[in-house]
Amino acid sequence: MKLYYSPTSPYVRKVVIMALETGLDAKIERIPAATTPIAQNPDVARANPIAKVPTLVAMKLYYTCDALMDVSDQLSRSYFSHVQVARAFGFGS
Repeated sequence: MKLYYSPTSPYVRKVVIMALETGLDAKIERIPAATTPIAQNPDVARANPIAKVPTLVAMKLYYTCDALMDVSDQLSRSYFSHVQVARAFGFGS
């Protein structure tokens, strides 16, 4: 899996925390991608119709923070839902 990210994005930080908590961090290749509404990153724009980070490219494309957190939860196959825990602590909607 490839994660296009910007280190200053709070949404990316949420996704990275979920990846660390679910044990998926080692499976995700992080690709730095600076993007703005005026100067979009061409790689992110090809992978994501809204050209924003975070963008996770796996078998499908995921580009909203909540969708990425749900995917992390499903892929981790954990006993309890990390998404529910993260949302309880204010990391999700």
